[in-house]
Amino acid sequence: MKKYIILLIFSLLITSAVSGCSIKTIDDNKISDVSYEVVEYHNLNKYVREIYNENLTENNRLSYSDNEYLYLIICYGAMPTTGYTIDVKEIYETINTIIVDTTLIGPSKAETVEEEISYPAIVIKIKATDKPVIFK
Repeated sequence: MKKYIILLIFSLLITSAVSGCSIKTIDDNKISDVSYEVVEYHNLNKYVREIYNENLTENNRLSYSDNEYLYLIICYGAMPTTGYTIDVKEIYETINTIIVDTTLIGPSKAETVEEEISYPAIVIKIKATDKPVIFK
């Protein structure tokens, strides 16, 4: 009888622990492209500029919404030279997310670079959305 009570209590504990967990799958099937604008630093509002400046030296992906637009701030951190660029491969919408795919491109061999630390970063502006953003 004691074994059955222990087994029942154990089963209840497992059931209650599992019922509190959920698994959410991310569907990355494209519904549509998202139109975007790359915003130059001097055109950033003060809040986005602060976020940008605070995160520029680290490899970070952040977003900020002002309820009209969603600003996607992508910082690649410190690089040993100048000449780096960021390619926006695509930004698209899925059923439940916004996918942002960018790539850091190093300086070409033909390009003249300076041996000083640079901080490649980009700010992308899209229409505000409640969907979470996934950076690739």
